[in-house]
Amino acid sequence: MVREIREELDTQIKVGELVLKEAEAARWLSIDTLYDVEWLPADMALIEKIKKKMGKKIIYD
Repeated sequence: MVREIREELDTQIKVGELVLKEAEAARWLSIDTLYDVEWLPADMALIEKIKKKMGKKIIYD
């Protein structure tokens, strides 16, 4: 997962325990479920970029 995020999104992350600080829930989304979330209008530009990066690759639940 770390390698995929680094390669596909050019972002470094550390993997650890998921702690929700400002969200009601968290789950992995696939390109087919990306719009199942009620995104805020301010998030849509980022969501579109993520969708383009995902292509048809699946991010598993």
